[in-house]
Amino acid sequence: MAEDDKKNTGEDANQPPSEEQLATQERDPDEAVFAEQAILEYAAWVLDQFQQNTQLALDNLTAWVQGQTETATFNDAGFFDQAGKSFMDQMMSACGGSDSPIGQTVFAQLDGAIDQAVRDESEASLFIEQLSRGVRDIAWYLRDNLQSVLAGQWDQLRDLAYEGSTEFIPVLHGFGLPTAEMNPADLSTQLTSVAQAYAAAAPKKQEKVEEEAPKEETAEAEEKEEEAESAQQEFQEEKEAGA
Repeated sequence: MAEDDKKNTGEDANQPPSEEQLATQERDPDEAVFAEQAILEYAAWVLDQFQQNTQLALDNLTAWVQGQTETATFNDAGFFDQAGKSFMDQMMSACGGSDSPIGQTVFAQLDGAIDQAVRDESEASLFIEQLSRGVRDIAWYLRDNLQSVLAGQWDQLRDLAYEGSTEFIPVLHGFGLPTAEMNPADLSTQLTSVAQAYAAAAPKKQEKVEEEAPKEETAEAEEKEEEAESAQQEFQEEKEAGA
């Protein structure tokens, strides 16, 4: 019986480790460092390219607005609000939606920046500049805090990056990292379309204001006339009473 046990022990010793045993083995600490470094370097490069492409798209929008005859049309909170919502939609699309881990972070930070810009700015060019700063700040934040943003997914990414593997790249984009190949023309075209639609509706709004203005002036004049007649009648009554 003892010989059988020894034989079995010897046979087991020559067997390759099971998947369970492999899963419990610790990775080389240096290898883990290299894997994390690869993830961070790739993300930093992508975020830099994304920020530059977004900046170019917003610069194109500024140039288009300043090239219009009635630039003052766009110096309006109504336009800021519409442009800000469209911009947010485009950013969420680039980050895998507001439900992705990175998309959640981008939405939380960019939403506040857009809201403040709508309330604080009075010129379209300054509002657009605030959008650019918002994206820049988010890109820097993600670059410096990616591991904490993806705390729940970090072990998976690191495992995919061991030994120089690039299998982590599509998974990282699946978590919301935007692509470096975003076309600035697509974003600027979308935002310009919003500006064009707003400008087309602006004359109608002005016409409505002009139509309502005479009515308001007439009502005000009638009110003043009634007040004058009432004052005159009161004066006459006091005069007769005094007589």
